[in-house]
Amino acid sequence: MSEFYVTAWGYRGDCKKCFSESSKKYRQMNRVKITAAKKKYRETHRDEMRKYFRDHKEDIKRGRHLLRAKNPQQDWAKKTIRHHKATGLYVSIDLDELTELAYKTTRCPICDTEFSWLNTGPPINSSPSLDRKYNGDHISIETCWIICHRCNSMKRDMPMPELIGWCKNIIGRFDKQEGVKE
Repeated sequence: MSEFYVTAWGYRGDCKKCFSESSKKYRQMNRVKITAAKKKYRETHRDEMRKYFRDHKEDIKRGRHLLRAKNPQQDWAKKTIRHHKATGLYVSIDLDELTELAYKTTRCPICDTEFSWLNTGPPINSSPSLDRKYNGDHISIETCWIICHRCNSMKRDMPMPELIGWCKNIIGRFDKQEGVKE
């Protein structure tokens, strides 16, 4: 029964996935209306919201930190989707898909580094990073994978075959040089 939400009246009639899809569809169809309602609410309750955040600043920080620590993969997925949309890419992967991919991917598929999901500062070498395999403007479950920040920084905009050729070229150059040690 874990695939159904529990309400005050018992289990919902539709499963979590169906509910998520219908909610997403509703939000897409009513984006302007929802945005306007949120903006109106913020404008009419601005002083109350400021006071609440000022009075509960430490509690809010602690709550956000606890939530991130409880589910760092989902937190990473939310930030990643928001970042890629903000940069103008078309993102068709949803939060549930990316979170599931994050749970399945515990190590970098290129260098086998274990990911550091709880890093809260700037990215470190072992931070997870979403890579567009073909560097197009569309991100979907088929066109992306999670690799470490270091490998993604090295790969940049190269497709994998080009990266492999580049690495082989470097190895070939250093194999020919005498006196170069690992």
